[in-house]
Amino acid sequence: SMTAENAAKRFQEVSENDATSQLWGLHDDDHMVGGMRLHDFKLNYFGTLIPAGGVGAVAVDLMHKKKGVARDLINFFLDHYTGKGSYLGLLYPFRPDFYYRMGFGYGQKMNQYTFSPSSLPLSSTNHGLVCLTADDLPLLEEFYTGYTSRQHGYCLKSSWELQTLFKGFSSTNCLVGYKKNGKLLGYMAFAFRKAHETNFVKNNLVIREWLWDGPEALAAFCSFLHTQTDQINRVVYNTQHSDFHFLLK
Repeated sequence: SMTAENAAKRFQEVSENDATSQLWGLHDDDHMVGGMRLHDFKLNYFGTLIPAGGVGAVAVDLMHKKKGVARDLINFFLDHYTGKGSYLGLLYPFRPDFYYRMGFGYGQKMNQYTFSPSSLPLSSTNHGLVCLTADDLPLLEEFYTGYTSRQHGYCLKSSWELQTLFKGFSSTNCLVGYKKNGKLLGYMAFAFRKAHETNFVKNNLVIREWLWDGPEALAAFCSFLHTQTDQINRVVYNTQHSDFHFLLK
């Protein structure tokens, strides 16, 4: 959960450091009734980087629900990026039917996997795994830019967005990478979440982001997760990889 003070601090950081996004508010007289964050994306469209707009953190005042605030925000978002010459508008929907009525189409299906770490294959190729630090930011940028250039539908991340991987999603956040010959071939950002109300030794490992380049890097990450079986109850992973289930026993 996020307190108002933490939220204000977070938005201040975004405003001061991320040149690729802006915060917008919708006002009724002197009262803010809604807000959102707009993102200037460069998206790989079958090998060509094109401008695209994204919207997130859409919020409506509790006392102003069902008054068209969200509709006005999204219409502004679409007009804003049409005016900038962007070809696509992107978002994660809180209500798919709401956005569908506004003309959005559905993207690739997202699946959530919850599985035992031992369900992944174990091999001897995890010797290249290391905990990444802020010193590895250039390697991370090089890897992510190269990965995006080969993946239709992926957006480039700003340097500040990549830095947030090191700052963490929570105090228990971890960032591991697979290095070979001085290059980064993948990374996994994850955090631990309590799996039981009273038994403090039962924890789940929640994967926030996981990218890999090639079967060797994938095998290393799978082995890393497999070896956490004694400590981790379940691994939780949200992914749009339609064939991820083939990895599991």
